[in-house]
Amino acid sequence: MTFADAQLVRKTRAAVPGTRRSWLHDFNAANLRLQFIDPKEHSQWDDILQRHGDTGIFHSSVWARVLSMTYGYKPIYVTLWEGHQLRFLLPMMDVRPFGAARRGISLPFSDYCQAFVDTDIAELPLFTILSELGRERGWRYIELRGDEIPQPNTMPSTVFSTHTLELTRPLAKLREGFRQNMKRNIRIAEKGKVSIVRSNSMEAMGSYYQLHCLTRKRLGLPPQPRRFFDNVFREIVLQNLGDIFLAYVNGQPIAGAIFFFFDKEVIYKFSGGDVMQRALCPNHLLIWQAIQYYQNIGMERLCFGRTDISDQGLIHFKRGWGTEEKLINYYRYDLVERRFIRQKKLASPVVRDVMRKLPTTALRAIGELTYKYIG
Repeated sequence: MTFADAQLVRKTRAAVPGTRRSWLHDFNAANLRLQFIDPKEHSQWDDILQRHGDTGIFHSSVWARVLSMTYGYKPIYVTLWEGHQLRFLLPMMDVRPFGAARRGISLPFSDYCQAFVDTDIAELPLFTILSELGRERGWRYIELRGDEIPQPNTMPSTVFSTHTLELTRPLAKLREGFRQNMKRNIRIAEKGKVSIVRSNSMEAMGSYYQLHCLTRKRLGLPPQPRRFFDNVFREIVLQNLGDIFLAYVNGQPIAGAIFFFFDKEVIYKFSGGDVMQRALCPNHLLIWQAIQYYQNIGMERLCFGRTDISDQGLIHFKRGWGTEEKLINYYRYDLVERRFIRQKKLASPVVRDVMRKLPTTALRAIGELTYKYIG
């Protein structure tokens, strides 16, 4: 471990005061030290993550800043150290919904945020840390997005699929793996004179946000607040950890996407478009050019984000790129009932139908009011 790691350890706060400590015996016996960290306070945090591996953009300080600046969430990143070596990491955010139970989430608005766990400490009572932290913080629920902490056979609250494309293969081999209709749709976009531009400017973010709002309205959902995307722009895009791609026809943006990247992994995080221009297949060409760009700069994996397993149309689309499909489990633990529970969907079909009929300005106002409490 370098001097930067040691400095980080010295600067972090000690364990939350007042927590019962009898359960710490197992960790003390293994020479492990528990620390709760706010990554925003440490300029070396992201460098430490990259040296340890098995982490991504959602574990980073830049993502912590986006969530904290937009919604006021308090980061509490749970770590175990052996000397100056990081052995365990689980990012958590303290979320306080208005009129609802307080929660600890790992992490809000993150497709996945698996714990980093050294294999030789996996049998230690890691979930006990979270339970004690949750009781100290007054949480009713603990929400996890990954399988590293809960015991086997634990019931997930909900299940999503993820799709990842390995970019280390030659480009020709990658294209051979695309479904035939994907190749056809790329040609349709090219013949339709769709042009793709990577433009990391605030103007490009504004163009993307308009397309994002159109897509959310079509889905019957409010968009995230504009300030969220402004913070994404400042904290991620301007830090060379994200890109904005826009598809144009006759000088007008008709589709867009935002990609995050960290270490060697790219995440297709947000997309939006004008459904009236769908026949031109702009998203197919956009993704194809993004694949070429990220392979060219040395990225090794492109994750297409999470997908609700009930959304078979979107799953079919993501499979068409020759991706590897995996399931990712989310968990919700009730600290009062002391058990893992199922979680209901936030927006019913009836609510979505109502949302589709509202003007975009109304949907944006709803997003401003509600997203902070959704997590």
